[in-house]
Amino acid sequence: LASALRSRELKIPVVVVAVHEEAFPMVVTGILQDKRHDRVFVVDTLTAGMAVLATETRLDLQGWLSLDHQQDGHSQVGSRFQEAWFSMGKASLAKQHLPGGIVQQVKGRALQMYGTSPFRINTAQVLDAIIAALLAAKDSVLNGEIFGQKLVEALNRISFHGASGHISFLPDINGTGGDLASATFTVRQVQKGQLV
Repeated sequence: LASALRSRELKIPVVVVAVHEEAFPMVVTGILQDKRHDRVFVVDTLTAGMAVLATETRLDLQGWLSLDHQQDGHSQVGSRFQEAWFSMGKASLAKQHLPGGIVQQVKGRALQMYGTSPFRINTAQVLDAIIAALLAAKDSVLNGEIFGQKLVEALNRISFHGASGHISFLPDINGTGGDLASATFTVRQVQKGQLV
């Protein structure tokens, strides 16, 4: 993706999907019905979610990315994230202005996930990815627009202590680099209905 961003100015919306496994099929169906083929979808633990989807639905996820990461949350930010996670519930979700009555659809067992550690799934890594993207975007805006090369350059300068650990990226040298400097996670893509 980094080389594609360098080659031209792109405006590709990236959508991060991180929902409880029970809500996953409903969310995927809604996204597919909206025909959002102009976006890149990164799904937190898609590996687990694929198992509950029908074959036809899995085929429709062509190109979606799965982010699987081992996390421990042993940082001040990780502790704060975990505290906020445990404070979530139906009332706090209602304050988030989520679309289409999704809060009403979140019931019982789906809310129970906020009583378990956020580090058993990739939510801390997803939070850090969003923060990194926002920090880089803030530093790469020119006349109200974000351009690919400036975004890549800004991402290469990002360094902060996130919920999943220290976040910084390897420098881009001769078209290689740009990876998370200290990461042990797997990114897989859906191809022909399977994660590869």
